[in-house]
Amino acid sequence: MSFESGRKLGLMSSLIFVIGPLVALLLDGLLFFSIFFSFSSIVIWIGLIGFILISLVGFIMFIVAMYQLSHFYGEPGIFKNIIYSLIVAIVGAVSIALTLVAFILFRVGQSTSSAPGAGLFIVGFLGLLGAFLVIVLFSCLFFKRAFNKLAEKSGVHNFETAGLLIIIGVIIPFVSWIG
Repeated sequence: MSFESGRKLGLMSSLIFVIGPLVALLLDGLLFFSIFFSFSSIVIWIGLIGFILISLVGFIMFIVAMYQLSHFYGEPGIFKNIIYSLIVAIVGAVSIALTLVAFILFRVGQSTSSAPGAGLFIVGFLGLLGAFLVIVLFSCLFFKRAFNKLAEKSGVHNFETAGLLIIIGVIIPFVSWIG
């Protein structure tokens, strides 16, 4: 494990992160159009599952690269912040998913005559959306802290910019949904 191997691994994983959303957008578009046209959606689902697996491999490669760079620079905070980000994301995703399932089961279990109106559903949905935003922001803040430490140790200040762009990339969709 050397600096060069960590750098190459980080480069490959970042390319997967850049190409990944484009592939997902293409596959989602094809899946949407498969509803209206006669080509098989099973191929698209297989491609989507393949994309998810490739993205997972890319994220694991990123974690390994950050581990190697953290050891090379002698700064354990780089790797720790990435792990904290991962933990926050996993715990947040599981808790939101369980809350969503409980909310759906609660709604299905109620009779139609005593069920509250659509207002409660909208408030619940907005609450989950807000919780999702907070969890993702906390996760991204740990990423930014890791990138700031990496920029400080390596002298490459583009890492600080990358951390800032991650946070901006999380905030923009929520701002556009509100507006």
